[in-house]
Amino acid sequence: MYYLTAIAGFILGNLTKEKINNIFKNDYDLSKSEREFYDEMIKKIYKFIGEIKKYEFENNTIATREQILANPTTKKQYQEFVDSANEFVGKSFVFLSEDSYRNLQNSLKEIDSFADLANGLLFAMRKSLYPNTTLHTRTDLKEFHYK
Repeated sequence: MYYLTAIAGFILGNLTKEKINNIFKNDYDLSKSEREFYDEMIKKIYKFIGEIKKYEFENNTIATREQILANPTTKKQYQEFVDSANEFVGKSFVFLSEDSYRNLQNSLKEIDSFADLANGLLFAMRKSLYPNTTLHTRTDLKEFHYK
């Protein structure tokens, strides 16, 4: 009887350890995938926002959607950004957790400028990875500016 209990304990112990390792591996893989997913979108956000900042600096104005669409170069960049952002939102809907998707969805509700759009998307990604974050892009993210 002692041997059976010892063997059962050993097997259950290994199964439990294996299950725990799988859980951590799955969480790590998901976290890694989510980070890679966000990394790609961050590159696209900054590429587009960088072009908008250059436009604003060169024209000494805060860019409106109408101004961006009136310029053939920035119009093309805007359309490419919208396409990639829509792809990002679609992938988020399919691949991310419901909380992560809701964070992203909520970030798109209050957009008054291109900067608000970028800040909202970045904050949603941060909140998805760090749900208890106290940092916010509007107050805590520091960037270089042309001016």
